[in-house]
Amino acid sequence: MKSLKTLVISVAIGIILLIFTAQTGLGFYQFKQIYSTNVNDKLTLQVEKEAAYLAQKLLDTGRVSVALANNISAMTDYDQDYMLAMIKPYITEQAMALGAGFWFEPYAFDGRLKYFGPYIYKDNNQLVTTWEYSNEQYDYFQYDWYQKGLSAGHKIAWSEPYLDTVTNIAMITAASPIRKDSGVVGVTTCDINIKELQDYISKIKVGQAGFAFVVTSQGYYLGHRDTGKNLKEKITADKEAGLQALGKTILSQAQAGEAQVSLKGENFHAFFAPVGDTGLKLVIMLPEDEVNGVIAKYFTTNIITFLIAITLVSLVLYALITRKITGPLNQLVKDSEKVAAGDLTIYDQAAAKQTNDEIGQLARAFRSMVANMKQLVSDINAKSQLVASSAQQLTTSAQQTSASANETASTMGEISATVENFNLSVQEISQVSEHAARQAAKGNSEIKAITHQMEEIAGATASLAEAIRELSKKSLEINQIVELINGVAEQTNLLALNAAIEAARAGEQGRGFAVVAEEVRKLAEQTSAATKRISSLIEAVQDGAEKAVASIDENVQKVTKGSTLVQDIGGNFKEIITAVQGLTRQIEELVSATGDMSAGIENIAAVTQEQTATMEEVSATSETLDKLAQELKELIEKFRIN
Repeated sequence: MKSLKTLVISVAIGIILLIFTAQTGLGFYQFKQIYSTNVNDKLTLQVEKEAAYLAQKLLDTGRVSVALANNISAMTDYDQDYMLAMIKPYITEQAMALGAGFWFEPYAFDGRLKYFGPYIYKDNNQLVTTWEYSNEQYDYFQYDWYQKGLSAGHKIAWSEPYLDTVTNIAMITAASPIRKDSGVVGVTTCDINIKELQDYISKIKVGQAGFAFVVTSQGYYLGHRDTGKNLKEKITADKEAGLQALGKTILSQAQAGEAQVSLKGENFHAFFAPVGDTGLKLVIMLPEDEVNGVIAKYFTTNIITFLIAITLVSLVLYALITRKITGPLNQLVKDSEKVAAGDLTIYDQAAAKQTNDEIGQLARAFRSMVANMKQLVSDINAKSQLVASSAQQLTTSAQQTSASANETASTMGEISATVENFNLSVQEISQVSEHAARQAAKGNSEIKAITHQMEEIAGATASLAEAIRELSKKSLEINQIVELINGVAEQTNLLALNAAIEAARAGEQGRGFAVVAEEVRKLAEQTSAATKRISSLIEAVQDGAEKAVASIDENVQKVTKGSTLVQDIGGNFKEIITAVQGLTRQIEELVSATGDMSAGIENIAAVTQEQTATMEEVSATSETLDKLAQELKELIEKFRIN
């Protein structure tokens, strides 16, 4: 059987465990969401920042071509030596610049030369000038950097990264058009060594195990950690299906973006951003396991913290429950066992300080119970002695009672004869009262019938009065209609008069109309006279109705008053009936009581005889009671109260 301590601790720890588990789970979920969002934001910011940095580095170097083009465009006469000398400071200052040159359209620089493209490049910290590109074998007109440069407008034209066939060096070319009054006459170029670009990309740190690379506008790898892929393999043709899908996404989007990639069974977060307007896209990739590792570490830390917290809470709960609950309860159990053994002196000493919680209240209640039990046992002991003394007195009293009972039996015989005579007189009175009650009930029934008829008369009279009032109201409405007709007749009379006047003015032509107007006027006068007669008749009807209503109201009041008087008489009859019925019941009860009295007297006589015999038994019982009192005293002495 589990102890109370174990049960309480188990329940408390279960609740705390449930709360902590829910809190830990929610915290872990929120941390995972926030951390994943932060990682995505951080990597997006990083790829955009690195892409912007690369774009700026390329732009700073590519602007050499713009400066050269502007300087040559400003020349009135082409000076070959000056132009070559002009290139050297630019490529010396730019660390990423591999070389620079200017390339003219056929016969634009010199009418005798189709190819004119001197080029200066770095070779072991030395500047070397070469004319190897100015020939039909190289034919620089065919290359995209030249063609893009011619149509670049005021922007820099960027070539696709390529391997130069002369220097055998991978590079990117920035080209700008040379403008003259006649139009574009050539381009200037500045070549950027891809090795410098690749070295920078390889140093980009993406988390702990991530990496970066560049994808060209045609999808070729550049700066990849697997150097065998650089400028040789396209991401859209990679063996890994995940990289193929990523490549299609990168090439189809002009803006920055992100994607999930599976590479050799390992999931990666991929983020990409355009490198300015060079056509390059910087890509950084971070293993998902690295992100999950941080989340797992956080989860492990939370679990350890959770277990430590549960352990500490359990220890604190154990100490508190032992001190506040099980300790005091164990003491109460020990005290209960002592009380069960009969020791009621366990709390004779001063009480220890009790807590104000439920356990403290229980301890105080138990102490109070023991004190009350001790007092009860003490009182029982004292009472048992009184019982023994009273038993002896009871024996003496029983003997005296037996003698008195004999005298009582003799007296009861005399009382019984007197009661018989009284019973005969009461029965005669009962018969008279029953006759009076029947007569009163008959009168009450007749009063009820009269009352009902008067109520019906009052109701019919009230209905008649209401009907006459309604007739009076209708007469008023008829009078209003008559007044309306009278008004119309007066208006008609006026109209007829006006019509007669107009007819008279019309002369012979209005004579027929005048006759009609006269007839209308006569009809209006007759109508007015008729309405006045109707009004006088209605007034007479209303006056008669008012008198009838007044007479009926007076009759209703008289009927109501008469009904009230009859009801009062009926009430008096009811009181008489009630009084007679009460008298009858009392007489019947008296008859019954006298009968019971006679029977009681006979019973008393019998009981008196039995009482005599009982007193003898009481005497014997009192002796037994005395013996039991002695035994009770012996039982009480088993309790320790002193």
